[in-house]
Amino acid sequence: MTPEPTIPIIILLIVVLPTVVLLAGSIVALLVTKNKVIRTVAAVVLVSFAILVVGGMLLVPAFTVSRKFAQEVPTSSYPAFAEASWDSSTEEALQASIYSSAESAARALAQSCLEFHQAVLSEQPAAIKIYVGPQANQHSPALGVRLASFLSEQFPHSKISESTGPPPTPRPSEELCISVELVQVGISPEAPWDSSSQHTQGQVKLKGTYQDGDYQDLRRFVEKPWVDHFDDFISQRPGRRLLRANSAQLEINEREADGSAREHAAMLIAPIIERSHGIPRGPALDLAVQSAIDDDQVVIDRFSQKLISESAGEVWRTTLLIDARPDTLAKIIHEPSSIVRKYEYRRRSAWIGLCIVLALTVFLYFVLDELTRGYFVWNLRVTALLTMLTLAVVFCWLMIAVT
Repeated sequence: MTPEPTIPIIILLIVVLPTVVLLAGSIVALLVTKNKVIRTVAAVVLVSFAILVVGGMLLVPAFTVSRKFAQEVPTSSYPAFAEASWDSSTEEALQASIYSSAESAARALAQSCLEFHQAVLSEQPAAIKIYVGPQANQHSPALGVRLASFLSEQFPHSKISESTGPPPTPRPSEELCISVELVQVGISPEAPWDSSSQHTQGQVKLKGTYQDGDYQDLRRFVEKPWVDHFDDFISQRPGRRLLRANSAQLEINEREADGSAREHAAMLIAPIIERSHGIPRGPALDLAVQSAIDDDQVVIDRFSQKLISESAGEVWRTTLLIDARPDTLAKIIHEPSSIVRKYEYRRRSAWIGLCIVLALTVFLYFVLDELTRGYFVWNLRVTALLTMLTLAVVFCWLMIAVT
């Protein structure tokens, strides 16, 4: 049993029911009774309620955008963000729809190959020989060495070696022969992160033969060196200030994973702008940062990966490459986005709405005082004062909640 349903019940008993009873009694009093005092009090109650309704209609929409971003982007201090682990173990445990490099695709294929042969044979192969095709070796010269290092962790008692070229025929019966080649390779002249670098994508084909068992499969890849080896990537580009933002966890769809990664990017960028430009934290800064990220103004590249889990089904993770150079971040401050302008416009609308409601309250006070010929002047004054105080308190609370 959870106590969650008791909260709406308490609100219903304390707020909604008394309000309904008060309004119903006031309407009945106006229609039935002939006592001027009761009719005046009922009219004051109905008018006060109408003023509150009008005030809510004018003020609450002005805070729709503000409240939304106040929930999505913390305005005081960003909490610690549990960065998603982006390592090979996740891709080895879960099959991915696409890989961020030919190396990671080959590693996943080798893992599947080992699982295939282990299911058939109980003993480890005495030797494992890796043959890297010419196109794969040209694309990634270290592919054979890194794949051999990975396999040595899986089979520490097997003799592992690697070479380039096609495998020999016939093959030794006690040797697990693994051949790796690239197929359907496409090369773009410019990579998103560097116009002088090529952007390669294609498929990795791996074939593993051991005794009488053969394994063969393909995995797609798109070469993004900043995903697998980010430290090496930024060390080769000392003149650029780059950040990487990951989704916090595996999400149920691509949209959730992308939103989580962009939220992490905002958590990284906002403190940098605050320190470098001396701008205090507030909704305007947070909205400008979030808008710049959503519009891809600071996002250089993006990699989203679908992973297939037997227990959870399809899950997603996303990582972003962020441009954090001072001149790029300065544009966020000097060029306010449409969302920030909309936010400021709605804040001004809220102040105008408050002034209109307060003026309407004063106007109704004089009208009712004239209609009752001054017999209930103090009742009307108290009611008008309480109405204006209530509106002022609600307005101040909304302003504090989003700033």
